[in-house]
Amino acid sequence: MDIDEVCRQATAHRYGGRVAAGHVTKPSALPPERLAEAALRLRDAGVAVTALPSTDLFLMGRGVSHNVPRGVTPVHRLSAHGVTCSLATNNVLNPFTPFGDCSLVRMANLYANVVQAGTPGDLAACFDLVTAQPARLMNFADYGIAVGNPPIWSCWTVPIRRWRLAKFRRRSRATSGDAGVLCARRLRCNRRIKCQSRDKMSDCFANR
Repeated sequence: MDIDEVCRQATAHRYGGRVAAGHVTKPSALPPERLAEAALRLRDAGVAVTALPSTDLFLMGRGVSHNVPRGVTPVHRLSAHGVTCSLATNNVLNPFTPFGDCSLVRMANLYANVVQAGTPGDLAACFDLVTAQPARLMNFADYGIAVGNPPIWSCWTVPIRRWRLAKFRRRSRATSGDAGVLCARRLRCNRRIKCQSRDKMSDCFANR
């Protein structure tokens, strides 16, 4: 696989922690034991992996008439072995990714369906793939809720963490009391926002 050469070069040039590979579809066809071996190579070489489910689902297996491969590597399993992994989307509304709205929560939901991540632990891992792990990949030392960190987080009114991915509604139809609703205004143009109090959550939808 090409990713093996990436690991060799990252190790040879001491670039561990500064290399990330995108798509990485071939490991999706590996049996569990070989996937685990690939994960250890990636971890030891310090190579991160970013899967792009929407694009890869649309492009993979174009020459196959039936039993079409999905081509989405289960990166949450790589992550379980210590590999820094993330989910993303690109090329939205172009020939390679003709559908989508840039929502990473929606991407994590799609990924969970594709890789059949149905346990509470799997869903929690999927959420980390669009939050904490991308921050680690980009070396954001001030990410997360902590004293002194910028308030760049969003809030959902859900009682259980995994429901953030299992159930959500379009923001345009939401009210502050709906379960599974994105309650803090989405960050746009990399702007940072101030924290919103619970009684002001409805303003997030009115002041878009």
